[in-house]
Amino acid sequence: MRSAGDLLATGGGYLPPEPPDVMTVWGMWTAPEARGRGHGRALLTRLLDWAHTRSISIVELHVTEGNDTARRLYESCGFVATGEWQPLREGSPLRVELLRRAGS
Repeated sequence: MRSAGDLLATGGGYLPPEPPDVMTVWGMWTAPEARGRGHGRALLTRLLDWAHTRSISIVELHVTEGNDTARRLYESCGFVATGEWQPLREGSPLRVELLRRAGS
């Protein structure tokens, strides 16, 4: 999402070859000066709508521990915690939890 050429929010959906009915949302980010204005929700809604048109039955994403704002957004959009944690990246003290939304 852009406004006057400035990037406001970004994110994507990845459809791995297996399983064929699962989409992974990745790279969700909103510019600090644009946060709290609904851009993340609008982008996530577009991704979920896109998944629905392709009969995707499960959408997954990761949320970084401590990012309570993102977690609240995802949970308000129907994502639930799986309890599956992993390091954010190798060597990072932060972890991410897998969240899942069933149904298209």
